Amino acid sequence: MGIEIVGIEVEPDYVVLHCRGGFSLPDALEVFEQAYAAAFREDRSGVLINACDVGPPAPSTLERFEIGRFVASRKANGIRVAVLGSHPLIDPGGFGETVARNRGGLFRARVRSEEAVGFLAQKAS
Repeated sequence: MGIEIVGIEVEPDYVVLHCRGGFSLPDALEVFEQAYAAAFREDRSGVLINACDVGPPAPSTLERFEIGRFVASRKANGIRVAVLGSHPLIDPGGFGETVARNRGGLFRARVRSEEAVGFLAQKAS
């Protein structure tokens, strides 16, 4: 079973997508597409992808690179994306996040909700 979106909440500044299932790169990229669509539809500046219920397998280094590259390719839309999850889904070294950020993407992957939501609350500079 791949990743599925099981709920969407609209907060004042961002949209929350609740996900569950097993990690796969195609499903993860589709979740990101749906996240951007939800933010546009609800006129929000950010998205929190709650992946706390997304389990194995953990993304490979190449898959983390592809996620970072994908997020960076959407940077022109100005929507901030934060993924909340646990290790090993969230890389302690932040490789995918670094790939996105080095290419101008507005992306964070965190294990603490305060950090993920704090990133979404930041104003564009």
